Amino acid sequence: EQELVKIVGIKYEVGLPTLCCLKLSFLDPDSSRLTGGSFSMKYHDMPDVIDFLILRQQFDNARKRQWSIGDRFRSVIDDAWWFGTIESQEPFQPQYPDSLFQCYNVWYVTLFQSAVESTAKFYVIILFICISKEIPS
Repeated sequence: EQELVKIVGIKYEVGLPTLCCLKLSFLDPDSSRLTGGSFSMKYHDMPDVIDFLILRQQFDNARKRQWSIGDRFRSVIDDAWWFGTIESQEPFQPQYPDSLFQCYNVWYVTLFQSAVESTAKFYVIILFICISKEIPS
């Protein structure tokens, strides 16, 4: 399930790795007001780990897009341009059928892929799609 939160505190712990320590407060999805609940977490960017914190405006824009099977797009993943085609949509976890987390099955091809390599399927979160540009048919 998607939770809306606001960053109400931030500090850094310098080390290996450097951590971003966030205090997050829950927002009411209808009024965008703080509900009173909060939690803290430590975060650092890692290669090959899907982002789970997404800016609200990117999330809202992605939901408005109405992605469909067969839609094509391009996206930057790990410093390379990848071209994707949406093959299917299904819940990542059956107990959360309306969740958008990892709900698209996408066929990806990169610009730097050699003729010998074969493309691979990846399950992606809507974040990759919302920051991508649609490719005209």
